[in-house]
Amino acid sequence: MKLQRRVKKLLAKYDHPAVLTDPILDGFIDAYEVFDNIAETKAYIDAANAAGRLPKLVIAADAAGWLPKLVDAADATRRLRALVDAADNVGRLRALVIEANAAGLLQELVGAADDDQMRKICDAAGVVCFSRKECCKMFGILSPQTVSMRWMLRRDLPEVMAIEAESFGYPWTEAELLQILQQRNCLGLVAEIGRRVAGFVVYEMAADHIYIHNLAVAMSRRGQGAGTALIGETIKKLGARRRIVACASEYNLEAQLFFRAVGFRATEILRNYYDGRYDAYQFTYGDRIWDARKPVSTI
Repeated sequence: MKLQRRVKKLLAKYDHPAVLTDPILDGFIDAYEVFDNIAETKAYIDAANAAGRLPKLVIAADAAGWLPKLVDAADATRRLRALVDAADNVGRLRALVIEANAAGLLQELVGAADDDQMRKICDAAGVVCFSRKECCKMFGILSPQTVSMRWMLRRDLPEVMAIEAESFGYPWTEAELLQILQQRNCLGLVAEIGRRVAGFVVYEMAADHIYIHNLAVAMSRRGQGAGTALIGETIKKLGARRRIVACASEYNLEAQLFFRAVGFRATEILRNYYDGRYDAYQFTYGDRIWDARKPVSTI
């Protein structure tokens, strides 16, 4: 209760009475008596954004010194972009940039920003950049970073599902992902950059091949080695198996180019492979062609 009173007193000082009577914001303040639940923070960000109240949420977080918590929770590109726009709308973008930088989260913020937001962030940070590439270099986005690999854990699901949602037009649901992972020969790996999940791969180990069910990298982390590291780690699991197989939609040019870049070759066009409507390209790594239409685990 002391925390509630302190925050509401700060908000009153900012002369934003509408914030104090907003149920979303009031619930947000109440929830942060504990303030360690990232999943709950994401829910408040999404609810406030859907209701057009995200600027008020930024004001409340700024008053309480919680802006880094918002950035930390807003791990998906869409949330981070919405957060930048909201902060800019209420004159809090400079505060957001300063707090994110102090918490070591500025790279996530800058990496997710579109070109217009990038310019605004540069202005708020007091730096002059003439191109997106120059801005990225200025903030260290393109500097080499260590990619670490580990098995996927249940606590990774919120970040994994956020990456899945921003990567595909028809993403898996959490239930579908869990259904695959619960099968005996199916495994999941995540790639981390810093302390955040940058990408993941889900694959099935059959008798003579590995089949990649899903592979995705966060938009803000693409081009930083996470996808290549995931493929490299999958190759290490081959053992006596002689090939890895993956499929990419005919419309997913980025995936097609990626698989070619990491040593796969297109071996077949699979007609009506996705939902009985969309064709796919079968990509194979190894010395033999495998038919993706042979039985494998399916959702």
